[in-house]
Amino acid sequence: LKNSVRIAWDKRRIPHIFANNEYDLFFTQGYIHALERLWQMEFQVFFAAGRLSEILGEKALEIDLFHRRIGMQYGAEIALKEYIKNPITKNIFKAYSDGINAYINSLSESQYPIEYKILDYKPENWSIYKTALLYMYMSWTLSGFTNDLAHTKFLEKYGINNYNKLYNFQSEFLDPIIPRGTLWDLDSIKIVQPDSLYISKNKSKDLLYRANPNNGSNNFTIGGTKTYSGKPILANDPHLDLTFPSIWFENHLKCPTLNSYGVSLLGAPCIVIGFNKNIAWGATNGMNDVMDFYDITFKDSSLNEYSFNGKWKKINRRIEKIKILNAKDFIDTVLYTHHGPIINSDIYSKIPRFGSGMPSGRALKWLAHSPSLEGEAFYLFNKSKNISDFKDALKKFSCPGQNFIFASKEGDIALWQSSDIVLKWENQGRFILDGSNPKHDWNDLLPFNYKPYVINPKNDFISSANQYTFDNNYPYYYPSDPAPPFRGARINQLLSKIVDGSYTNLQEIQNDNKSLIAELTLPILLNIINEDLNLISKKQNYFRALEILESWNYFYDKSSKAATIFEKWIGLIELRTWQDNFGLEDFDTDWPSIMALCELIVYNPNSEWFDEKNTDSKEILSDIVKKTFYETILFLKNTLGDIDENWNWGNSRRTDISHIAKIPGFGKMGLNTSGNWNIPNATAKTHGPSWRYVVELGDTINAYGVYPGGQSGYPGSKYYDNFLDAWLNGELYKLEFPAGPLFIDGHKTNFLPK
Repeated sequence: LKNSVRIAWDKRRIPHIFANNEYDLFFTQGYIHALERLWQMEFQVFFAAGRLSEILGEKALEIDLFHRRIGMQYGAEIALKEYIKNPITKNIFKAYSDGINAYINSLSESQYPIEYKILDYKPENWSIYKTALLYMYMSWTLSGFTNDLAHTKFLEKYGINNYNKLYNFQSEFLDPIIPRGTLWDLDSIKIVQPDSLYISKNKSKDLLYRANPNNGSNNFTIGGTKTYSGKPILANDPHLDLTFPSIWFENHLKCPTLNSYGVSLLGAPCIVIGFNKNIAWGATNGMNDVMDFYDITFKDSSLNEYSFNGKWKKINRRIEKIKILNAKDFIDTVLYTHHGPIINSDIYSKIPRFGSGMPSGRALKWLAHSPSLEGEAFYLFNKSKNISDFKDALKKFSCPGQNFIFASKEGDIALWQSSDIVLKWENQGRFILDGSNPKHDWNDLLPFNYKPYVINPKNDFISSANQYTFDNNYPYYYPSDPAPPFRGARINQLLSKIVDGSYTNLQEIQNDNKSLIAELTLPILLNIINEDLNLISKKQNYFRALEILESWNYFYDKSSKAATIFEKWIGLIELRTWQDNFGLEDFDTDWPSIMALCELIVYNPNSEWFDEKNTDSKEILSDIVKKTFYETILFLKNTLGDIDENWNWGNSRRTDISHIAKIPGFGKMGLNTSGNWNIPNATAKTHGPSWRYVVELGDTINAYGVYPGGQSGYPGSKYYDNFLDAWLNGELYKLEFPAGPLFIDGHKTNFLPK
């Protein structure tokens, strides 16, 4: 350390770090992150780097190969060069790494976290490169999903007109992030479009592993006209895989140039989501399409050259050496095109052929492989004083695509779509692209000031819930794979009603369990079933289930039996509608979203998509609804017994929070929870709100938050899971954020820098 540092720990084990300079501040943050979560930090970057085989042996080789072939280390090396060139990131990342290493080097083998002992290995020193890998892990978690191959297969079989109908995001149900009717005074940018639509004949899989496509979030803010204080209030709850230890770590950072509070990612400095005395911010997944895939045709079996623009272009080779526990090293060669790496896992052994009959592969173009400075963006968020500062910070953020929401003590509220947006022609990247055609290459980036944003709207509230960003007025093609609009629409319903609001109003929205999908479709389904009422009344479970549904308020509360029945029923309707056309959902199949199904139920009950191809008759919605209702009740009867407490939503669904390495006994399984993904409380089976927080801006900051776990990564610690009950009950802790002398748990401390 360059000077003295003091740390005050409150009763929830939140560290309040007081330093006299930024080096000491981030050194200490790194030290504390390692103190509490060393094994988690390192395991995450081993995963990202494709190094799990060093720990787990040959059983991890396939996932390691996959991460090498999609260029996780390659992207981290590109980012590392940017971080070292940039004096801000170089200095804060160096300080952070020094702190981690100071802790690691203080340990004896007996003091290693228990996971090292169970898995029988020891920690390595940290480096700036590992922080770059952590950011690649973040990018993968929030953008590592794709349906390009599935959409290409649909295009080949059903054509572009059907595609535009079923995968159209401009729905009647859409409640976009940017208010409908927003006009954009932006220049026209001409993009050269190919003469015809390319349809790939190469059916080889593109990605063998994917991030959870439901990784999303809610964020929302209300302006001063809707609050009791006349100042904005902001809330955020990122929806991610629920794990022990938690993905987040809560901390307070203070030195003469910075004073921020919130949650950090383990392995990187600063606050990622949080607030300071002037502003608050949060993020949701923008669901941007930042990955495209290109068919590559090689000149011959040597795989030294590939076709591009009528010529042969040289392949670059990257040797990947994978160490394997108790086995010989595995040497892999990854081929790189100007688009990116060839990702076919069978490129050497089963070279697929199509078209000309020449050897072929599939290349990945991923925005995360481009130079970027997300680390600087987070640093500048922490120091921002107003909307201008925050906007400048966003210019450093490239990938993954995020909707950053903002509120300030000055009274501004705003939201920006933050990722780099590639200028594309209509539907470019929705399907597999032709790697030999230069018109399929990525164009320039959309200028920052042309990206979607909203500042101080007339209704004085802003929200995003991973839905489509805007209506048809936005002048540029915007590739994304948004969530259905229902969660966002419900949030907007509730925000619009707030008057003299406080943090409790936003907390209630985070815990709201109403399903607009059920409210929209269930009355239609019940009208159809009532046609068979005489048949139903003869069977007790069927009649009782119908009564339960008819009296339901559409809330997925954990005590609701109707939620259990409806969830299974709508799922079977979805399966009978799409499975015979597309097959079961897997890596290469992407059913239309629940929004498309709702549109058919409400507006087109005689749609041809309801016809089951494996029967002689032609089915319509009513046939599917009746058949699946009986199937639903029979299934639930066979699995849960007669209707009793076992049919309650919380009992029938349950939520599991597993240990990151799936070590038995280190997780919390079978939790009784409310909520579901398409409603504001997005708690699901293994996924959900990973951090809920609300901030009231003003001369005095009032902030509240919770995540499902605890600060410590040690399973034997009382701080390992001590937040869990509060999270389960929808409660928030008061976050201690002192502006002057520090009061921790009501007691004045002397922990202030001199």
